[in-house]
Amino acid sequence: MIGNDLKEYPATHSMSTSWFFADEEGNVAVFDFEDNGPSPWTIGGSCIESLVMDDFAEKDETGLSHFPLNKEQKELVMAFLGPPQEDICFSIVQIDTTKEKDFLSLFPNKRYENDLVCLSKEDGLFAVDYLEKKELADIWKQKMVVKMANWDLFFPRCIEEDCLYGGEVSPFYLFEEAYDISELIKRMNVPVHPFNLSQLPSHLQYKVFRLPLKFSECEKLQIADYFPFTGGEYDAVRLLGFALHRLPSTSGNFRHYSNDLFPIICNHQDNEGFHPLCYVSEPTIIYICAETLMGYLKENDKGTIAFLRHHSATISTNITNVIPSPLIKLKEKGIPIPESVAAHVSDKAGYLEQAFDYVHPRVVIIFEDALPKLRQWETDTHEFSMDANHIRINGCNYPYFLWNDVENNIKEIRELASLPYRGRKRCVLSEEEFKVWQKLNELCKE
Repeated sequence: MIGNDLKEYPATHSMSTSWFFADEEGNVAVFDFEDNGPSPWTIGGSCIESLVMDDFAEKDETGLSHFPLNKEQKELVMAFLGPPQEDICFSIVQIDTTKEKDFLSLFPNKRYENDLVCLSKEDGLFAVDYLEKKELADIWKQKMVVKMANWDLFFPRCIEEDCLYGGEVSPFYLFEEAYDISELIKRMNVPVHPFNLSQLPSHLQYKVFRLPLKFSECEKLQIADYFPFTGGEYDAVRLLGFALHRLPSTSGNFRHYSNDLFPIICNHQDNEGFHPLCYVSEPTIIYICAETLMGYLKENDKGTIAFLRHHSATISTNITNVIPSPLIKLKEKGIPIPESVAAHVSDKAGYLEQAFDYVHPRVVIIFEDALPKLRQWETDTHEFSMDANHIRINGCNYPYFLWNDVENNIKEIRELASLPYRGRKRCVLSEEEFKVWQKLNELCKE
């Protein structure tokens, strides 16, 4: 059903990006984020429709893409179907199953994105994105489609009139982020038959972000409470190396959030794109690479990369200018360090020392092209040491694997990555703590 309060929601659909999230019961929601954020670092480029049509659809041996609905969800969709209309683009259709072969032949799916996704083969239920005029004429001539409905029934959205419409048969909760970052994300759609994470194949389940709450009990939330994020820049202030953004918390009070687990520990102008980055609030893997991580990670059919990415932080060997921890300067001045600072800020000087101090990972994955620079770094700085299987840094031994060996060791890596997080907490400050940090930041500059 659609939420009752439909006011003050801008026309965000064309500017937004969406992704799937699951709650602690496994129910799945679409989170629709504004381009100004805040939104999790790895979210980007998808709309509500493409989640079903592309990102979480799976091809069978014939090349046909499927999105899995259960019995109740399919029956609800079919209950809302009506007589065929002139155009079936952007529609849910039910076909004459005796003409399935002819129908499927009209959708070669040769474009980058799918034009057709099967919602139920036995019921002849499909989502149609696009169809050329000639193929459309063949469909009507042969009476292939028996029922249909505009897919707004399935994909609820905002429109220029600033209200939500559609979603009557959507199996997903929908959470919309307002354009104004001083507002919380709001639940806008509650499904009759919620889609559950267990309906997806296991390798696609890894791509879904998890939240420790129940969507049925949550009407508003702040995504920055749960994930490192991009956006939310309006009120950002840099203190002790962290970029802190003033945002409303899920509990209702405003807090100051760091957008990442790491502060700035390398000069961005000289190392553009190579600064440390976390994709989750509690990473258990550190990637060491020579380029930005996203240049390496491409989805594969096994879901290996999706699993690893959602447990990871990334650092690079292409670093020239390292910024020592501000705690070093404060300690040299004899300034007492409050717990709110000591809990979040490393007291190490080196780039790798700081990175490992923040994450304290369970496992390290090294890309082969970073290995020569890493070995040279070891010799030049004595910041760490390496043997055939471990990196020793900050007095701890960390198991590592080379990227090309990940598939051969995936069971062990997954077990290590699934152990409890043991690094520092991401910096989130109350208003009172923020004022303390401001004073210390000024002392650090003197």
